[in-house]
Amino acid sequence: MLAERVRLNIVNRKMLSNAEAYLYLKKVLEESERRGTSPFLLIRTVEYLKKYSGVKPEFVEEVRRFLESKNLKPETIVMLLNNCPQSVEELLPLLELEPRFPSDQELNEIVEVLKKNCVDVLSE
Repeated sequence: MLAERVRLNIVNRKMLSNAEAYLYLKKVLEESERRGTSPFLLIRTVEYLKKYSGVKPEFVEEVRRFLESKNLKPETIVMLLNNCPQSVEELLPLLELEPRFPSDQELNEIVEVLKKNCVDVLSE
């Protein structure tokens, strides 16, 4: 059986974290399952994104808004959402692209928000 061709139009362009991509592709997978098809690559991609999402998908939008409020670049935000640094020492290397370095208070706030909203990979 030949795979069904899907034509996509780019409506919006945005850098996504793994958790955000998971949420979008999960909806696509659910829709394809309702139509009776489940492309293997889509299934595997959704599984991968679920496993390797740093921030819990249900909190990713809220955490993104918080990071955006700190005026971080989109690239930095995606790295933080995917990697979820758990200390200021882990956070610092991920801020290399930033023209303005956050204050100590901001660094601690960022770490606390990420710690609270990240997946504990060891317990999963």
